[in-house]
Amino acid sequence: MSKRCWAVSWDHQFRVYAVRLEERRGGQLFMLDHRSNSAGTLALGDRLRLLLNDIQIDEDEFLSLGGYMPECVVFERAMPPLPDSELAQALNFELADALPESPDNCVHTFIRMGNLPDGRVRVRIMAVNRARLNALLDEIRDSGVRPDIMLHPFMAIGPEFDRMEIYMPFVEPDCVFKPVGQSGLREAAMLSGYAQSPALTRLNDLAVKLNLATGDLPLSGAYPTAVLLGAALLRDSAFRGRGAALLPRDMVRRRFRRYRHSIIYLGVLCLLAIAALLVKAWVQERDLVLETAAKVVVVQNELDAVRRERATIDRRQLIMRKFCENITPDAEILGFLYRLTSALPDNMYVTSFACAAGKVSVTIIYAGERIALLDLLGTIPNYKLAEDTKTTQNADNKTSTAQVVWIRSGATGGAAGK
Repeated sequence: MSKRCWAVSWDHQFRVYAVRLEERRGGQLFMLDHRSNSAGTLALGDRLRLLLNDIQIDEDEFLSLGGYMPECVVFERAMPPLPDSELAQALNFELADALPESPDNCVHTFIRMGNLPDGRVRVRIMAVNRARLNALLDEIRDSGVRPDIMLHPFMAIGPEFDRMEIYMPFVEPDCVFKPVGQSGLREAAMLSGYAQSPALTRLNDLAVKLNLATGDLPLSGAYPTAVLLGAALLRDSAFRGRGAALLPRDMVRRRFRRYRHSIIYLGVLCLLAIAALLVKAWVQERDLVLETAAKVVVVQNELDAVRRERATIDRRQLIMRKFCENITPDAEILGFLYRLTSALPDNMYVTSFACAAGKVSVTIIYAGERIALLDLLGTIPNYKLAEDTKTTQNADNKTSTAQVVWIRSGATGGAAGK
């Protein structure tokens, strides 16, 4: 899948040059188009506005800015292999030694350029005066341009050019980026130390190492720096991230608007689907609650019926217990009858017998004196005569009928009747 970008660079007179690059499979770079706005005397913001209105950047294309920056310093340092957050803190001490002014007055960023033979990390640092940077950003903001990155072009010179001296007078008329020295680091040197000006670095000099397809390549202006910025932007995501560090949040390009809209639409659809699922779940839960409530009523009615049946059974059991409390066991009744019949003489016999509530009622036909009968009946062990014992004379005047009542000795009752 190919990637495309527009890279815009400006020279020390703030004339702008733009190239459109495409990286295809295998890392081959193609220059699809190039434009410039270098006529007349216009401010940087006006030139950028006119140029960007002319080229019409697509949604899926990157945009890189870079060029001459007053009071900007680019240098390299060998640092320990630290994470980015710790490396950024460690670089604060390096800035104090490298800058001609206080680091507090500068804005800086850095890019890792690879590892050195001794295991340390080669770091390229860019620091620019804060006031100068803000003035440049105001020009770009007024133009309405929103780039993905903005860096000095020296930051886009990769390790493949370590043995090449880079001199781009359109962007840095007074400086040259020297080749890597014995330390494995590069530095920018002032031309005042040179006996004669170095050879101008042209786009053809960069094309081979950039794997840039040759052909109709522009020869003049700041096109080489634009190509360097575009190539680094396409090939290195870390470069993109660090290149955006100098831009305020409101200036970073909001890319892939179609994708954002698609995401928004998809998000709305997902929300609607979730809402529909929630409504469906709520309806199901409501129906389940209503069904459960109906079942609860049915079960409650069944429980009430069971409670009523239980209460009926309890009352019946209570009655049975009360009834059983008044029933004398069979063995005891037979024992009483045995003792009674053993005590009665031959002229006395029993005509009826009843036992309930701890009382024994017997009807006896006898002949003789009542007192003698009562004395005899009072000898039954474990029983005593009750007060309601009574006798009556029979019609033959020879026998009498006695209604005798005994109470067990442990039961309540009065003394035997006389």
